[in-house]
Amino acid sequence: DQEALAKLGFFRKADRFSGNDLIVADYKGVHFSQCDMSVSERYHVVEKDEDGHTRTRTLWRDIFKGRAIQCAFAGRLEGAVRIVRRDFDAARAAAPGEGWHRVETELDEFNRRFEVHAKKPVDAMAILTPQMIEGLFFFCNALDGPSAFHFHGNTMYAFMQLGHESFDVSHQRTLLEERERLERDIALITGFFDIMYFKAQAEPDAHDLRPDQDMGGGMGRSAGSDMDQGMGGGMGN
Repeated sequence: DQEALAKLGFFRKADRFSGNDLIVADYKGVHFSQCDMSVSERYHVVEKDEDGHTRTRTLWRDIFKGRAIQCAFAGRLEGAVRIVRRDFDAARAAAPGEGWHRVETELDEFNRRFEVHAKKPVDAMAILTPQMIEGLFFFCNALDGPSAFHFHGNTMYAFMQLGHESFDVSHQRTLLEERERLERDIALITGFFDIMYFKAQAEPDAHDLRPDQDMGGGMGRSAGSDMDQGMGGGMGN
């Protein structure tokens, strides 16, 4: 929910969160939710009229517009870990302050594409398993925009800057094209889960994984579903 997102302290000057097109679902026992989200900051402008009178106007500007995803992961962290792709606008995320540690991996390519900060470096090492690194590269290669990830407790948040909304039917695209795009967006999530939990595992460790708190409170439309049967169900004909 909005309160939980605000408590993350991830975005600088986050005065207002708004969202829509909420999807809540389970994929092979992994519970996740996603929504289109905007984060705005409040600022003030002083204006003067022809008579010299001044007035102050309160305005809003977006510091993030895109997709937010929340899901559970196996294990639990004592502190927080942030993994931010380097092309994710630094102005959009609050710079880690006192108590945060910069962490680098032994993979030069990963270090070139991501910055990692953790409250406790041991938590970052617990997060950066070979499966997680492969999953982050999967996100990075599949997206057409910057992304960032925040881990806390047993919950992962992913923030992706995108140029479209989940259910935004534009005049330039048909309903079939919009459906295909939505299916690609969902495939991004399920592909990440396949890498994290179900790739070459005889007994996946993701049975009934659920985050401590769902993202859904007051964020718009929801569509609960079990996606084991495929991504086409409930999306229209």
